[in-house]
Amino acid sequence: MGRHVAWATNPEASSEGDVPTDGGERRRRRGRGRLRLLAGAAAVLVAVAVAGVLLTRDDDAPETDPPEATAPQAEDPIPRVDHPDDVAVRPAPGDVGLVDAAEVVRRAGLAEEGVEPYAEAWDEVLADADDALEREAAPQEPLDIPDTDGPFVEDGAAAYALALAAVGTGEDRYAEAGRAYLLAWASTNRTTENTCRDSGACQTSLVIGRVAPGYVFATDLLASTGVLGEADRAAIDGWLRDVLLPATSRRANNWGDAGTLADVAITDHLGDAEGLRRALGDWRTRMDLVEDDGHIPEEVRRGESGILYTQGALTYKVAVAVLAERRGVDLWDYEGARGGTLREAVDHLAAYWDRPQDWPWAEGIEEPPAVSPMWELVHAHWGVPEHERIAAGDRPLGDSGKSGVIYTTFTNGVAAG
Repeated sequence: MGRHVAWATNPEASSEGDVPTDGGERRRRRGRGRLRLLAGAAAVLVAVAVAGVLLTRDDDAPETDPPEATAPQAEDPIPRVDHPDDVAVRPAPGDVGLVDAAEVVRRAGLAEEGVEPYAEAWDEVLADADDALEREAAPQEPLDIPDTDGPFVEDGAAAYALALAAVGTGEDRYAEAGRAYLLAWASTNRTTENTCRDSGACQTSLVIGRVAPGYVFATDLLASTGVLGEADRAAIDGWLRDVLLPATSRRANNWGDAGTLADVAITDHLGDAEGLRRALGDWRTRMDLVEDDGHIPEEVRRGESGILYTQGALTYKVAVAVLAERRGVDLWDYEGARGGTLREAVDHLAAYWDRPQDWPWAEGIEEPPAVSPMWELVHAHWGVPEHERIAAGDRPLGDSGKSGVIYTTFTNGVAAG
């Protein structure tokens, strides 16, 4: 499969380490591959409630301390808050995710004509899909992910690459292989270990939140090819609903951001309008914690890694905004209880990208992390030159970041001119 940016492997660091670290690795393969909720006192009460329940860690503890080995303080750490929205009825299979099947076909055609940034990015998708053809899925039972990599991560990326290739080329070999990856997991994995929704001690919950959306995107794209029969879809849906969905994190930081992305993707895929409404409400509740200058307190507290963690959190927040927009729900302009917006958070990060030494929340930052696929998503929505410049510095943004938010240069990139 394609590259991944490096991750912390120290057990203490990885249990609290929520996003990939750069580790000095830069991209090695080229050519292969973005309503305010409540007003006045009501909004303040929401923020206070969230802060009081969620932010339970000792802010004075060293950043490398492992998570507390104590029992969870609450079964459901995100207060259920009613956020008015209109969740549209889910459209036909294949029209779910960061890109729909028709758009994949269009972009693949442009890539074949040599139009950038699609051409190079499509080459990478096809190269990764070809790699996936050469191996088989490695499903686990039970699913226990002690680190940030492993078969669940690799197979999710493989299934998504195969699904993109199947739709973009129309070749049955990619579709059949993608189906095999999905059914291998759906028919084997029945339980999870090392999962809990409200604690930083459960690494499996973090990785499920990050990666499960890729399985959803692959399923919906493959469904559009006709390769998935009724029994196939039932098996995959049951796995997503009964095994993965109950294990996603609901923490206040980017673990919960990843969990919310998975919740949105899975409930959307299942046609669960009420579940989707709750998940979008959770997204808004987390945005209520973003300050009016755009900084995210739970991420900048990580000292020298604050830029890294902020980018990680925003990757999942932005991806949810893309999915919600496809359902007629605008999260891009939501203003949280503390005055923060998604645009302010992204711009706050972008302002220090080339001068990380000036990051106001810590000293000693020498360079920014590897570029997240998020930057293609925000550039596609807002068209800000600075966002595009950051994305362009590491294109094609393909299979990197160890999550379901991958291949965004192909799926969401904007052609120059």
